[in-house]
Amino acid sequence: MWIRHLAFVALAALLALPAARAHEDRAGDLVFGHPHTSPTLGGVKNGAVHLVVTNNGATDDTLIGARSPVAAAVEIHNHEAGEDGVMRMRKIDRVEVPAGGSVEFAPGGLHVMLIGLTAPLTLEEIFAVTLVFEKAGEVTIYVYVTEDQPPAEASGHTGHSGH
Repeated sequence: MWIRHLAFVALAALLALPAARAHEDRAGDLVFGHPHTSPTLGGVKNGAVHLVVTNNGATDDTLIGARSPVAAAVEIHNHEAGEDGVMRMRKIDRVEVPAGGSVEFAPGGLHVMLIGLTAPLTLEEIFAVTLVFEKAGEVTIYVYVTEDQPPAEASGHTGHSGH
């Protein structure tokens, strides 16, 4: 009997794993879908948070800043093609999140850059990032460190070693 119970508990735990990783945080009309990052290797001191921000409200809002206890600084970055055609990352001061719309923070585009990590990011770790919006104010989300990445990251693109 106890073996069947143990098997049931193990199966329930395995089924719950994908749901835990595919999480979302909410604050008012804003929904933060699957905030995640990759583990850092070796002496890497920077990381990038990816997520989707959805605004279910009737009013636009703007992301104007971020901070986290796991990094000395947190910035909003975007990839852009330079005059020479080479992709470069640069800090941006604001990201508009339109009413009824979504903004994706993904590899090769917008991302929340963690600069000067206080410790390596380890697999299955969860940490807080506070996002600052013009209208919604400060919103704390929880970021999962996972190897389960969207296809662009799975292809080996990291793009963050130059920071």
